[in-house]
Amino acid sequence: MRFRVVLAVLLVAAVGLTAGLGRVVTQAQPGAVCLYFDQTGRGDLSFNDMAALGAERAVAEFGLQLKEATAKGPADYLPDLLAFARSGECSLIIGVGFLLAVDLPEAAR
Repeated sequence: MRFRVVLAVLLVAAVGLTAGLGRVVTQAQPGAVCLYFDQTGRGDLSFNDMAALGAERAVAEFGLQLKEATAKGPADYLPDLLAFARSGECSLIIGVGFLLAVDLPEAAR
């Protein structure tokens, strides 16, 4: 009896997941990858440039758009990240740089 109950629960879960996957796939639309740099920005020949390269590859492979911004200074981090988040244009926001460690989680809330 217990086996049948477990089997029934698994079957219902599998059907529910399958139905949900179809709905997610049909509703997903390409958006933008939003890349936000601390004040160092591109051209550092290090992690900023590698993040930009990865974002450019994702844009090319998945048909997304790329939006970038570079902070003028630390006071810009949170307002700029919040502007990206509130714009509704970003499917993914990537904060590049350890200097964003405090403001990026705050903007995500």
